Amino acid sequence: VKSGAGKDGDEDDDEDDDDDDEEEETGKDDEEDNETSKGGNEVRKSGGESEEEEETSEEEEGSFDPIPRTPEDSEKESDDEEEQESRLSEAPIPPPTIPSIILENLPTFNSAFRFEERLRLLETSFYEYRQTNQFADAVSAIPGIVHQYMDQQIKEAVREAVQIQTDRLQDSLQ
Repeated sequence: VKSGAGKDGDEDDDEDDDDDDEEEETGKDDEEDNETSKGGNEVRKSGGESEEEEETSEEEEGSFDPIPRTPEDSEKESDDEEEQESRLSEAPIPPPTIPSIILENLPTFNSAFRFEERLRLLETSFYEYRQTNQFADAVSAIPGIVHQYMDQQIKEAVREAVQIQTDRLQDSLQ
C-alpha cells in the first residue's frame, strides 16, 4: 500500500483523509513510541500499522472469534465502573420485617392444597376399586410376595457367608 493511499488502496480517498486525521496522529505517536522502544528498526505505514499487524488484522477479520472483544477505553466499561462504584457506595438494604400476626394467618400446605382431604379421597377410591376388581387384589399381593422372597434369599446368603468365614478361620487355626 502506498503511503498516500487510503484504507482500500485507492489514492483518491481525499474525503476519507479528513476522517483519518486522528488515526494518522495516533499512528505517528505509535511510530515514535515504537522507534524509541525498538531502536527504529520497524517501519510504520501512514495508518499506524506495520505490515505484520495489517496482515494479522486482515486474518482476524476473516476468522470467527467466539469471544467478542471490546476496545479498552469503550464507554461500556466506563459505565460498568460507574455502576460498580455506585453499588459499592450504597448501604445494603435490610429485609423488611413481617409482623407475627401476618405469619400466623398464612395458610399451611394442608389448608392451601387440602392435602389431607385429597389423600383420604384417594384411599377411599382405591379401597373401593380393590373391592370390585379381583385383579387389583392379585397385583396388591405382589409386593408382599417379593418381600418374603427377598427376606428368604438374604437369610440364605448370610448363612452361606458366615459358614465360609467360619471354615476359613478354622482352617487358619489348624
